[in-house]
Amino acid sequence: MSILKVDTINEKTSGNKVQIPGHIIQVVEGSMDDRLALSTGGNWTQVTNLTASITPSSTSSKILVQCNVNLAGHSSYYTVGARLYVNGSHLSDASSSDATYANDNGCWFAAGAQQWNNYIREQATAQYLHSPASTSAQVYSLYVNDQRDNSTVYINRYHYQTNTSYMYTTRSNFLLMEIAG
Repeated sequence: MSILKVDTINEKTSGNKVQIPGHIIQVVEGSMDDRLALSTGGNWTQVTNLTASITPSSTSSKILVQCNVNLAGHSSYYTVGARLYVNGSHLSDASSSDATYANDNGCWFAAGAQQWNNYIREQATAQYLHSPASTSAQVYSLYVNDQRDNSTVYINRYHYQTNTSYMYTTRSNFLLMEIAG
């Protein structure tokens, strides 16, 4: 049996970093616990302060994006859609196609109820494996919309929110993992 003992391994091209394909190189989290009421007006609206940024160490790296958000719709309306954005642009590969129905609005994930009420709030989680092919910073953000009713989307709170012990505040977050290519 042979034993290999080393103090340092230097990669020929990047020095002091050995990147094994499929292994996690770095992990970044961005979280937000603000209570938001976002008036969408039927437009994709950014969830303020819910972002995370990662700078890939190689153009062959992939970024596993995980998002966990607590949201609610207006008391009598039906659906909320969410889209993933990177560096201010819609990451359309993370969304479904808009072509399913004539007026369909593709998104990364959606939540809703036949009729939201004052105390309904949903926790939605989504993942996407992004291949940025870049070593520039990648800033991920979430945009939401109530296309049906042009109404308000609530983040980390209920539609009806007061200062009482049973009105639980939550935290939403992004978790980014760089995976060596």
